[in-house]
Parts: sequence; C-alpha cells; structure tokens
Amino acid sequence: GFPASQSASGGANVLDDYEEGTWTPTIGGTGGQSGQVYATQAGTYIKIGRLVMASFTVNLSTEGTITTNAFVGGLPFTVETQGDLLNTCPVIWSSLATTWVSVHVAPASGQTHARLFGSTVAATANATSLTAADINDASYFSGVLVYRASA
Repeated sequence: GFPASQSASGGANVLDDYEEGTWTPTIGGTGGQSGQVYATQAGTYIKIGRLVMASFTVNLSTEGTITTNAFVGGLPFTVETQGDLLNTCPVIWSSLATTWVSVHVAPASGQTHARLFGSTVAATANATSLTAADINDASYFSGVLVYRASA
C-alpha cells in the first residue's frame, strides 16, 4: 500500500505521485464557447506520475455558441507541451449535426482540452477537425483519454 501522505524520494524506482479523482468535461471550441447546457457531465481520472487516464461522458442539451474547432475540455491536468496528435483515443459519439465515419480525441499540447478529429468518409486519413458546425444541442461524446501531464 501507499502511505497516508506523499513521501517524496529521488529514487528512480519510487512511485511518488498517485491520485484518483473526478473532473467535469465540457464541449467547447478553440475560438471560444458560451451558453452550453449539459444533460450529462461525468469524468474520472487516475494519475500515476505524469501519466493521466481520464474517462469522460459529456452530453449537451443546449449547444450555445461554439467557435472554430471543437474539443472536449476541462481535462484534470494540463497536457505536456508536445506536438498535437501524439496520443489519440476513439470515442463513442451520437447526435452530431453532420455525418462521421470515425471520431477521436487528441490532447492539445499545453492545454486542458483534447481536440475532436475524425473522418466523414472511408479515407486514407482521419485527421479532419470537427468544428462548431458539427456540434448541436444533443451532441454526445464518451471515451478514455490517456496523456502525459505537464507536471
């Protein structure tokens, strides 16, 4: 087991950070968002060192205003500064305003959100950004994102 309080150690083989908790996922846009109302916002996480596993289910009941590229926001820890699209995860989705064949999230470097990407037809690439035009009043996303936190 782990001690009741954290005990810092410089040893290379010592686990010095373990945490479990909840977080509140949102749906937003890289250009801003306002007026969203949610039917469901549920998130849990486990953080081991800098590795974060964040589960989420988020369902809008009112879209409000979302601008530019869509994302799942409110991640419990800031993503380490790195190139985008290094760790992606597929998501379950429903009630989008447009038709998609695949949808996934990718943590955004230095941010507390994960961008939504996908493919609208069978293709050789699936890195098309979902935008505000793809989201509507009942859009739903659920998945588990694994990423490295900045600290």
